[in-house]
Amino acid sequence: MSWKTGTGIACLLVLMVIPANAAKIEFVPVTASGAHAIRGREIVLVGGGQEVTLEVRISSWTPYLLRGYQVQLDMAGFESGDAGTVFPLGWDRDYDFRGCLDDWDCPGEQVCHTQWNRCAGPGHSPELGWFIDIFRTDYVFHEVPSMNSSVGMLVDLAEYRLADVVTGPGAEPEYSPPPKYAGTLILAVSEDAAGTFMIGFYEEGGATSLIAPRYEQIEPLIIRGAFITVTEPGCGNSICELGENCANCSDDCGRVPHLRELVGEVKSASPEGNDGERTDMTKPERRARVAEPE
Repeated sequence: MSWKTGTGIACLLVLMVIPANAAKIEFVPVTASGAHAIRGREIVLVGGGQEVTLEVRISSWTPYLLRGYQVQLDMAGFESGDAGTVFPLGWDRDYDFRGCLDDWDCPGEQVCHTQWNRCAGPGHSPELGWFIDIFRTDYVFHEVPSMNSSVGMLVDLAEYRLADVVTGPGAEPEYSPPPKYAGTLILAVSEDAAGTFMIGFYEEGGATSLIAPRYEQIEPLIIRGAFITVTEPGCGNSICELGENCANCSDDCGRVPHLRELVGEVKSASPEGNDGERTDMTKPERRARVAEPE
């Protein structure tokens, strides 16, 4: 920020100080079903029509013990790009998600989902794209008695909220690195998607929070979302976009090397029969051979 003075221009630099011991809730990009690259909290896709997997990670709640957590998805990010949509897998509903008692209360082709008493499309299945895998060894409450492991999942699929609470007295875990898994979000990227989508958490009223043993919110708390950037293939060949074989392209792929410069590590979807391994494009024998931009 700057302003003019009688002797010139004075500048004021404002820095936001983040406490070193702040707890964190973050979305972390994990993989995609097609050609993609990951850099920190951003995943870059070559073209739309893919499925993207993000994970919720929580960390650094020292000096507190962790009694529970809840995270709620911010739906504003589903249409935050330049074009197209990024909806959770299984999404088939309107934003208003109006209340209902039976199908007669619902507009158009929507039906009444009686488990939530809300109108949505007949195929609306939130559990396909928003869930907790409590059997993972890196789960925050792995081998800890909790509501999800003993009573049933604390999942509010109407509002896309996940949660879990420790039930055993004195069983609240201390934090030890690395960050702990707390949920999975799978997003379906539309074919016409373009630009950058911000996928974040809804925070109002403590909707996304960490809870200490006496049920007080753990603070300070840093809450961070993730970014999905969809680039347009330069010549309609995603393999060429990653620099594998530009001889197969009719157009010059030289206008796409920014993808490698942006993220450094580029991965392509696994071909069938390779046991699900993702191709590591940073290996010397597979580094992109991309023409220099004009």
